[in-house]
Amino acid sequence: MERFQLNCYLYAPKDDCKHRLYWRDKYTKDEEADLKKLITEAKERNITFVYAISPGLDITYSLDKDVEALKEKLDQVKALGCTDFSLLFDDIEPDMCGDDKDKFKSVAEAQCIITNEIYEWLKPKVFLFCPTEYCESRTVPSLKRSTYLRTVGETLHEEIQITWTGNHVVPREISNKDIQNLTEIIKRKPVIWENLFANDYDQTRLYLGPYDGRKVGLKKDLAGVLLNPNCEFEMNFVAMHTTAQWKLNRVQQFPLDSSSQDVEMEDQTESQGSAAVPEYNPRRALEKALIDWREEFYKRPQYSTHQAHMKETEDGDEMETEGKDEDKHKKTIAELDPLSLDDLFILSDLFCLPFDYGPRAVHFLKKAHWLISNVKLAGKGASEEEGSEWNDAAVHFNDCYRNLAILADKIINIPNRDILYDLYFYLSDIRSTLCLINSYIKWHGMGKPNRAPFRPGEQEPWLFRGGLHSELRRLLPTEGRSDMFRRPEIRRATSRFFTVRPCFPSDPVDKEALYNVCRLTWDDGFSCFDISPGQSLNIDAESYPDLYADELIGGYLQESSDLCYVLEDELSICGFAVAATDGAEFQKKLRQNWVETLKEKYPESNEEAKEMIKSVRGGHKIPSDYPSVVHLRVQFNRLEAQSPADQLLTCVTKALRAKGSSGVHTRILKSHLFLKGLFERLQFQPLEDESAGDHLILVKRI
Repeated sequence: MERFQLNCYLYAPKDDCKHRLYWRDKYTKDEEADLKKLITEAKERNITFVYAISPGLDITYSLDKDVEALKEKLDQVKALGCTDFSLLFDDIEPDMCGDDKDKFKSVAEAQCIITNEIYEWLKPKVFLFCPTEYCESRTVPSLKRSTYLRTVGETLHEEIQITWTGNHVVPREISNKDIQNLTEIIKRKPVIWENLFANDYDQTRLYLGPYDGRKVGLKKDLAGVLLNPNCEFEMNFVAMHTTAQWKLNRVQQFPLDSSSQDVEMEDQTESQGSAAVPEYNPRRALEKALIDWREEFYKRPQYSTHQAHMKETEDGDEMETEGKDEDKHKKTIAELDPLSLDDLFILSDLFCLPFDYGPRAVHFLKKAHWLISNVKLAGKGASEEEGSEWNDAAVHFNDCYRNLAILADKIINIPNRDILYDLYFYLSDIRSTLCLINSYIKWHGMGKPNRAPFRPGEQEPWLFRGGLHSELRRLLPTEGRSDMFRRPEIRRATSRFFTVRPCFPSDPVDKEALYNVCRLTWDDGFSCFDISPGQSLNIDAESYPDLYADELIGGYLQESSDLCYVLEDELSICGFAVAATDGAEFQKKLRQNWVETLKEKYPESNEEAKEMIKSVRGGHKIPSDYPSVVHLRVQFNRLEAQSPADQLLTCVTKALRAKGSSGVHTRILKSHLFLKGLFERLQFQPLEDESAGDHLILVKRI
């Protein structure tokens, strides 16, 4: 705040229960020490510290005991060095109990009389009052006819300032005319409680855009502006920076040592006139803010907001953020493939403002919408010109997505881990959604599918939550979107992002990629071309590289293609899951059709092929309570965490359940410990079966 020449901090945190819910309770000694430190720090930096308390949930205005409790609580804070206060009566029911109605004419009068009494008691330099009707949309019946606000204007002490959010809780714009109309009613200029960057109502969104929608000329009609920022501390640099530029009505940077530059610019203005300094412009202000913010990405903060090491609890993984990676984060900007200004513009565009996406985000959304709305152009019925247009757009979208993936990889490696931790969940969500859409578009580009890829959804911004992320998700024709995009509470900060999508067996690229995964995961992740000494290999991998894959998944691709799913990252397919709803019926089809295909493919002289065909013909015993069958293989050395493999298995089991299955089983070698652990994480249980031999049967109800 000192750096940006912002001069007032209002303390009203939602995680301080003694600010609102338990407002009567005194602070403990330790809490006093923390609060005093904050007050002292603000004073040393010439920042006005305003302590706010919100008693409106359960205060009885006519009860002397409650009024005394309020005075005692504020006296405690005053003794810590605080000289400025605020009473907040927002987001409460405008009701009074019977005793209050006997003493006061209205809730507005009750609030004002109590506030005036507290003001006279404390004699503060600054005192703020937040009314229950704190925006035009919440006035009853309207702003001009609101008896509540007129009572506040006439009753509240003239030195007490009143906060106001605008025509809505989160207004797109605030005009001079609207503020002047309010001023006439409340008898003073309001302090704007600015919710433009607040994301507490929808924490799937983040706001990294510039301060906008409020003309600089608005300042003459205001007593001040209080910025209610993002919940994530490190994500408020742009909001504070651009608001500071708006306050000064000039486009400028705020380097860490800003005092010398401020003096220089003031001298320039005096000597050269107002034209020497450009007036506030949101986009230019954003550029200045991003230039300064970029430097912060490559600093190790003196006071970390994440003091403890983040430990990944999911699946037993750990993410050591300041241990083994410490040396890497000491590298110079040049060594780290640094973020460019354009990178940060992309970031800001993706997470801009409640009512506006930045230009790059709009481009993403329009391009994705056009591609998905016109998938028919990728089919055989479209003309060559139409198909070329669609394919060119798909390639362009893929390039845009890869640029975002590169940006995310750069951010993963920044030295300032506090910025990474605050940003990571938001960036990974938007990236994973775009990754899925990109794969969906690619899937259509392979040829017109014969089935649906997924089985089939002036206002306040929280009516449609999720912002760009949510709009992109709505483009996908899915029923269970919430399952596909559920965010884990703690997730490893990985540089790779994975997508689960249906396989397209008729496409030779998909089929070869699946066969290659089989070769590379032959023995619980070991390649059949790279077997450790002492391991036996019963497959002629060099002469017949498809042998193992034909046995494991070839029949599924031919006879159960609608239950074949792949896991892929930005490079290629790295895993698959194949399944059949009725295992017994599936084995019957293999004997009738797939065995004949194998006989044509492999010579009778090949002993390994004979054994494989015999195995396919014989099948295995199907558990009566778990008739569906699933097989899964993943290149686990390409995963930085186990969750992508879990997501793949979850996807195929959900597809089986949608087809009416009530139970599923898998059959793996007892030596395949990695696969065993993967299935057991998703509640598959071993089933006793003496006929299984060296295999293990794992089952699950679905």
